[in-house]
Amino acid sequence: MEHVDGGHLGERAKTMSFEQKLWTAIPTTEPARHAHRRGVAHLDLKPENILFHSVENRWDAPKVADWGLSKYLLEHSNSVEGMSQQYAAPEQFDDSYGSAEDLTDVYQLGAVFYELFTGRPPFDNRRR
Repeated sequence: MEHVDGGHLGERAKTMSFEQKLWTAIPTTEPARHAHRRGVAHLDLKPENILFHSVENRWDAPKVADWGLSKYLLEHSNSVEGMSQQYAAPEQFDDSYGSAEDLTDVYQLGAVFYELFTGRPPFDNRRR
């Protein structure tokens, strides 16, 4: 396993320039795409699972981590235990929306990138 020593996206997002955020978002989609082509979905994409590998004289390289839950949820698709609810897709809560699959990752990446670029999550689960 590659050593990643640069923290995670949740820690760094507020200090990144727009250009660095965009540069980070684009390569973050590649691991999900690679996995989807092989029939695997991550199912728990969140800022804390996007780690950075320090690179000298360049922006640090983002790495998608924590693929362990993907196998668990594929085998136990009715469970949301261990999932990050703030970034979860509707089908992860209610199977009437369909089953959790690769499109679930697309939703989660959208939620992560929304927060990356706006500074707030797409949904606030606090009561008003």
